[in-house]
Amino acid sequence: MTPLFCPNPRAWHRVRQELDRLRRSAGKSISAPPVPLILNGWVFSSAQQKHDRWAETVVWANGAGLAHIVDSVASDEFVRWEHDEPAWLPEAVADDDAESTG
Repeated sequence: MTPLFCPNPRAWHRVRQELDRLRRSAGKSISAPPVPLILNGWVFSSAQQKHDRWAETVVWANGAGLAHIVDSVASDEFVRWEHDEPAWLPEAVADDDAESTG
């Protein structure tokens, strides 16, 4: 399987802020870049979902002429998974708690 990757939340946030800033300053009516999966989006998303959303962001940036922004993420700012890791599910914790008290 091909590894999955995306920037760490801090780098992804920085990229999104810069993409938004440049989009607004261009004065064109360009759609907003994809929402980064950071904060709760990070916790509640699988590795595959994070990877896919980053890929959407790269495609968006290329289409908007802003590829240099996504290319500015340093290699040590990426998170890499060798396989998909599921998102955190609150109900799974509740089930575990019920089993331990039952």
